[in-house]
Amino acid sequence: MRIAVSLFALILSCILMTFAVAQSGESLNEQGINLSHKKDYKSAEQHFLKASELNYPDAFYNLALLEINGYLRKKNVSKAVEYYSKAAELNHSTAQYELSVIYNDPEFGLENNKQYLFWLKKAANNNHNIAMHNLATIAIKANKTDLAIKYFKKSADNGYLPSILSISQIYYYGIGTKKDYKASNDYYKKAASKGDSEALFVLGIMSERGLGSKKDLDQALKYYNAAFHFGSKKAEFNLAVLKYEKGLKKEGIILLNKLAKAGNKKAMEYIKSIKISIPNVKISQSKTPKKEK
Repeated sequence: MRIAVSLFALILSCILMTFAVAQSGESLNEQGINLSHKKDYKSAEQHFLKASELNYPDAFYNLALLEINGYLRKKNVSKAVEYYSKAAELNHSTAQYELSVIYNDPEFGLENNKQYLFWLKKAANNNHNIAMHNLATIAIKANKTDLAIKYFKKSADNGYLPSILSISQIYYYGIGTKKDYKASNDYYKKAASKGDSEALFVLGIMSERGLGSKKDLDQALKYYNAAFHFGSKKAEFNLAVLKYEKGLKKEGIILLNKLAKAGNKKAMEYIKSIKISIPNVKISQSKTPKKEK
């Protein structure tokens, strides 16, 4: 029984010592970060070096930042790579991703496609959003759609906007897979919740046509209006036409007039089709335009 208790005490002691080291490394690193914010890079480096002696991954990463940005001395890419590598080997996902950038960008003079892909995959498999997105982009270009969807979805589910938009488009257009308007609609809503104008615009189209959800013209108006508010030029024309066609003729005509006077050809053509004249605006002879798709 005494042996069992002693063994338990020894194990507990080791765990506590490990925790103390981790805390000590974290504390030193935090102090280094605070000093960096005050632009006291020399003192910051000393704290990062002490934390790195305790094998604290963020410390190696921060030392790499000092070197790659030339905060203390002349920019030293080789030394930065040395520190990034130590952090990356300790499973630091951002260090892994930034190594992939260094091995891919000619600016650093260390182009190496094998190393680029090695570290990109490491970072992607370590749940780094940009790495997953970039790896998915490479996969889609290589017609490896299943792999692309896997990484786009993982990154999108983490809230990374470019991946949310990419997976939305894959399901909307059926790129390498079957069209799935419901899935596309769900992902576009995630992007819309972040104020993305393109997502709001597409949701307007989907609501107007009943793609991925029931047809709802009132909801379409709301989406077009929000998209326009967030800067979508395409949405303004669709908003104007839908207002007019829903019976909000005065509001629709005001928007169409504004667009036509600004030189929007689609607005000019639509105004001609509904036989309304606008002073000082020359309307071209053409067919009724379709709304943006």
